[in-house]
Amino acid sequence: MYLTKEPAGIESVVFEENLLRIKCGCRTFERGISSSQKRYIPVPGKMTIELFSPANNVISVRIRNHNITPRAKRSTLFDIRPANTGTVEYTDTEIIFKSENLEARIPKNGNFNIRFFFRGSLLTYSNPDEGITYRTDAGAGSGYRVDASSSVIGASMTMFHNEKIFGLGGAAGSIIKNSSSVRTSRCGRLTGTEAIPFYISSSGYGLMVNTAGSTEFKIGTDGLSTSFSNSSETLEYEFMAGDDMSAIFGSYARITGLSNPVSETCASGAPLILDGSFRSTAESVVNVVAKAKDAGLHISEVWLGNTWHPQSDPFGFDWDRTRFPDPEQFARALREYGTLLCLSVNPYISENSPQYYDVLDAGYLLSDKNGNAVLCDTPSGSVGIIDLRNPQARSWLLNALDMIFKYGCDRFEADYCGTYSDIFAEAIGEQGESYMDAFAEILNSAVADTVIRTRGRFGSFIIADSISSGDRRTLFRNITPNGVPGFPALAAALRNSISYGMSGLTSVNIDVPDIASTDPLLFTRWLQFAAFAPHFRLRCTNSIAGGDASAFSQLKMLTDIRTGLAPYLYSTICEGVKYGIPAMRAMVMEFPNDLAAMGAENQYMLGSSLMVAPVLTRNGQVAVYVPAGIWTDFMTREKIRGPKYLVRNVDLDTIPVFVRPNSILVTRSSDSHHETGILDGLTFTCFELAPGSVTACEVFGEDGNTSGVIKITTGNNRITVHTEGFGRNKRLVLSDIVNVVSVSESMPEQTQFGTMIEFSGNELIIGLG
Repeated sequence: MYLTKEPAGIESVVFEENLLRIKCGCRTFERGISSSQKRYIPVPGKMTIELFSPANNVISVRIRNHNITPRAKRSTLFDIRPANTGTVEYTDTEIIFKSENLEARIPKNGNFNIRFFFRGSLLTYSNPDEGITYRTDAGAGSGYRVDASSSVIGASMTMFHNEKIFGLGGAAGSIIKNSSSVRTSRCGRLTGTEAIPFYISSSGYGLMVNTAGSTEFKIGTDGLSTSFSNSSETLEYEFMAGDDMSAIFGSYARITGLSNPVSETCASGAPLILDGSFRSTAESVVNVVAKAKDAGLHISEVWLGNTWHPQSDPFGFDWDRTRFPDPEQFARALREYGTLLCLSVNPYISENSPQYYDVLDAGYLLSDKNGNAVLCDTPSGSVGIIDLRNPQARSWLLNALDMIFKYGCDRFEADYCGTYSDIFAEAIGEQGESYMDAFAEILNSAVADTVIRTRGRFGSFIIADSISSGDRRTLFRNITPNGVPGFPALAAALRNSISYGMSGLTSVNIDVPDIASTDPLLFTRWLQFAAFAPHFRLRCTNSIAGGDASAFSQLKMLTDIRTGLAPYLYSTICEGVKYGIPAMRAMVMEFPNDLAAMGAENQYMLGSSLMVAPVLTRNGQVAVYVPAGIWTDFMTREKIRGPKYLVRNVDLDTIPVFVRPNSILVTRSSDSHHETGILDGLTFTCFELAPGSVTACEVFGEDGNTSGVIKITTGNNRITVHTEGFGRNKRLVLSDIVNVVSVSESMPEQTQFGTMIEFSGNELIIGLG
């Protein structure tokens, strides 16, 4: 018989070592004829609620029925501890726990609940009726024994009218999670199925469940609340608030960690992926790169996937020395063209691998209850997996990765296939799934640690095929089509990308499917979307080799645009690295008070200045919501006044991209001079500067730690430009402004788009007639 109990009556309150501990009695209830009628019954046991602050404007809440997990065994996803940022106040009626501008208020009497306030405004509150519950089948008939395997502990937050919930991982269906149920795990099986235990609310708060194991979220399924529960004796969640969503994402990043910086090269050129083609050789790959360069296309990265292995041994840790006799020379040959060599690494090992029997005999492979290695039959032969929970096996993997990295490869992808893990988990028994939950996280950490040890922190490990809750060891979560590509799969890739961003994963990589597996129309639309993403890879060798002239033309045009936008794209990526802000943002993030923008799911803001609406239909029709102000079509320079809905039939050679009013777009032309690094030779184009406004933007340097800032002030027929941190070669373009009568430096030049001024100083004063 199941027993559901909740805290009832505060018995003691202690605040010490920056932690507020409240101990309560327990009660259960019986419902009457009406569901709203309850009869409460005291039951044995105590419940403890602890509050602490790990950072400003963050309050951690830990609900505990019993302590049954040894302290050496971590029961949380992150080791989050109290900082000196929490204080307590007591009134006649309430206990108030504060973290800077965030407050948790708990009534001293009556039903136990927590109300959260930010700057004095109510954000949400735990439901006084079943706001915290513990459910077990160990009731009176079982002597109230403690059995974590049969217990569920949960909490709930009230939802307000028009409140929308975002995040919780992939969202092939909708980025708005209202009226949905989501169950998290440490690793999804397919792209878009990974659920992250973090959501962000349009009401101005974010919440992360920091408890190991699977957590079930129910978002407004009752029309009244969000709830979350875990099979455990303890539930911890972090509640965070801020003046806007960017501040909330910043708090989330502070308590879970930030990604390592990457090079600006990830934001320019055309990355090529050869995964699946075991016909490629070092010579043929270099020839493809050289041919593309002769045609005016820069291949910035070559990703070999698993094809650097022998075809008979596609999973392991050895190069195919027949096709790649000298990997170091191969890497050097590509670098002569400005191309980086990139590999995928994974924990799988083929039965044909030279190291197979070594790891088998050492007991390093995942094994069943009888001690026999578990193998999975694949089209390429039988495959085992290194037991990443075994410390000795993990050390062996780190040594194997060291040997791979010494060959001079530039970037790496952690390729953990969740599909195979189902087979392995089933084979090792009842606890297989929970045992393997952390495998993706361990692999990502192993690759990151090896890269940092051998290459330093800067930009080598950039893509992960599987992620875990809040995993920031790699910058780009891979978005690749599941099954046969089509326009529905393209729409799913778009929504997954946006939803992962709203789940705290700041950047994604978009894999463009091979043109041979799609058709020219779908390929072009997918490529257009990918070109306006933080990072992309092209799986189409025919378009590179000249097999499809139209595809090559599209690729070259979009690569040229992307390379010009590299300073802007790189800065949006760096905002994620430094501040935790997603590069691809749901419209609600930039326009929180616009209800129409809140529901616009098939478009996004790339950074703060560009709005992108990919074409998701075969007939080329796209519907775009344009927020208030005068926006500029990036491709045509057409002006669109919002707010309005725009329906267009889009030609195949364009993509709807719009520049936000009162913004500065930073670009670099191919003929620009940059003598002192990537913060030199930049063009700052200003769009629809509002009179009496101050507009600014930050542009990041090569290491992601240095930056330059430009600030533009308008008013009294004058435009004042201040810059700091840039080189001497700068260019300002005032879009659609032609009435310049004076300039403090240089001479203004009228162009088809407005007025251009080249300047070298840190201040520029422009007079208008």
